[in-house]
Amino acid sequence: MSIPGVPNSPSGMPMRRQVKRDTTEFEDYLSGQSYVAHVSFAFRSGLDGHNYESEPDAFADWIRDHLFLESIDLRGIEPTKDEVLIKIGKGLAGNRSIACLNFTHNNLGQKDVRGFLLALAENVSIWRLELHKNQIDVNGAKAIAEFMRENVGVTHLNLSHNPLIGEEGARHILEAFAENGSIYVMKLAGCNCGEELLAAINRCCRRNRAAVAYKMEADAPQENKRTGGS
Repeated sequence: MSIPGVPNSPSGMPMRRQVKRDTTEFEDYLSGQSYVAHVSFAFRSGLDGHNYESEPDAFADWIRDHLFLESIDLRGIEPTKDEVLIKIGKGLAGNRSIACLNFTHNNLGQKDVRGFLLALAENVSIWRLELHKNQIDVNGAKAIAEFMRENVGVTHLNLSHNPLIGEEGARHILEAFAENGSIYVMKLAGCNCGEELLAAINRCCRRNRAAVAYKMEADAPQENKRTGGS
């Protein structure tokens, strides 16, 4: 049965019209940033007056789907709700091009840092992660340790100037190195970790660095063979 004004499919059944959803001004603005490799929204200065927290799904989806994004500066964007923070973490986790993430000055110690980091841990492309000056405390250090056990991509982790981490938090981080073979640069200046714990963490970083260098050297002859090199 045909319906006036509605085209039929090859089977003769009426086809439903697809209604295109109107995009918001914020979505249109983000769309204009979709070919930029290095994006800065630091302290919300690059958002052109838009409040990303009013459309967190659009913001997270844009981060996830950006194919050319190499670095993103999210310093001081200060998500006020844990729900928004975790959505950003999931958006970052789904992106496969970001190499460097700056997430400093976001007061993570007062938010659901564990939920954010566990979401972020699924990302496989980020190798440099900046989390200094975030009021991360002992519980935050435990979340960092969980992140270290789950994530395999980050090689450089900056936790400097989080004085509430202390020696107890540093112990949790040190223990996590038993299950982490990727991080070989970790900055903990101004975290009150104590010299002995800092020395132990530095030894773990050197071990990981040596393992990475050995793997690269071991893989080099195979690459030469494939390319016909000597």
